[in-house]
Amino acid sequence: MNSIIIASAFSLLYFIVMTLTLRIFPIKNKAKLLCFLYFIFIFIMIIFYYLDLNIIFIQSNINITNSLLDLIFCAFIFSAAFFGGFLQLYNLADRGLSLRILIDIYESKSHSLSLDEVMTCYSSGKGIEWMYEKRIEGMLDAELVKSYDQNLCLTQKGKKVAMLFKWLRVKMFIELPDQNKK
Repeated sequence: MNSIIIASAFSLLYFIVMTLTLRIFPIKNKAKLLCFLYFIFIFIMIIFYYLDLNIIFIQSNINITNSLLDLIFCAFIFSAAFFGGFLQLYNLADRGLSLRILIDIYESKSHSLSLDEVMTCYSSGKGIEWMYEKRIEGMLDAELVKSYDQNLCLTQKGKKVAMLFKWLRVKMFIELPDQNKK
């Protein structure tokens, strides 16, 4: 029970820190920052368990055991909240193409946009070209691709990532081959 309470408290605190950090500081690679914060919180959780601290929000009659199993369970719950919740929510809200188009249509005065307007008004007027530039810049920064003579070429790292995710799409998610290709 203590593990659940502590993981919930860490998750709430993480959400507050994440929200404030993303709102206050101009951060280029937000997903990397969120992962960095996750590891900091895991480290603090380990220290918390190691020192067997009692904190204000837990009643004094509840003893926090220093057992490895409690720590593992607490870290598992916190990790599930992070990877299955916070990181997915960030990716959906910040990088979701369809969601951004819906928001742009909603924010328009008539609540409707033509296809040309969707292309130019994407992401509060930044446009689809901006979105592609942002994605390509992210791949260049992550050294997944290199630019040669106006072409994008995969790096070794990019090839490995592409191969892994192609394999995952085909093998793990049972993507059936296109019947039209022969």
